Amino acid sequence: MIDYYETFGLKGMLPQNLSEVFLQEFVFEYEAFKNNTIDKHAPSMILMAVIIFEHKYRKIPLEEVELIVQPEKLIEKYNFYGMAVVVEDLRRKGVVDISQNDLPNVENIFDLNREVVIEI
Repeated sequence: MIDYYETFGLKGMLPQNLSEVFLQEFVFEYEAFKNNTIDKHAPSMILMAVIIFEHKYRKIPLEEVELIVQPEKLIEKYNFYGMAVVVEDLRRKGVVDISQNDLPNVENIFDLNREVVIEI
């Protein structure tokens, strides 16, 4: 995940910019999380993505290992990112339509007040 970030940058970590392989891995992980079938000992790609966003948005170098995030906020952001990758998967499959203006960006991906119009 760090290598992917270093290659594609923070914008590359947005769901709409993920490679198909990474998108499917994120979707698989989030579905397992929702169904409570996730391997609790396996590394979490979604959690890693959330941490990368938190570090870079706060302008903290990734080399600094300490990042303080309240557990409730971490779960909230995990869910935001997880839902965003599932919606992106549906968008790529043609199940839903979302305008380019409604796709998440670096500044609003975790914004609780962000409105998205999804057409089915």
